[in-house]
Amino acid sequence: MINMGPHNIELDEGQRQMLLLALAHLAVERPGWTTAIKEVAGKMDNLNLELFWTFFRLHSCAIAIDGNVPLSVLPHPDSDPLHN
Repeated sequence: MINMGPHNIELDEGQRQMLLLALAHLAVERPGWTTAIKEVAGKMDNLNLELFWTFFRLHSCAIAIDGNVPLSVLPHPDSDPLHN
């Protein structure tokens, strides 16, 4: 169960990870939404965002390889733009 303030959502682990993956993809594709998406993801990722950040980096790399986003737009592998 995920406690989101006055609302609770009951998800199994696979569903929780799927939602974090979807949020990470959205954060990569819509950088202007990153702060809001990070806040929601933090409620499902025990506020440390470790899994969310992993999905974010993986999707960033996939886009860079695919050629859809210039490499200069992507975060440096050693940085964590979600915690800045």
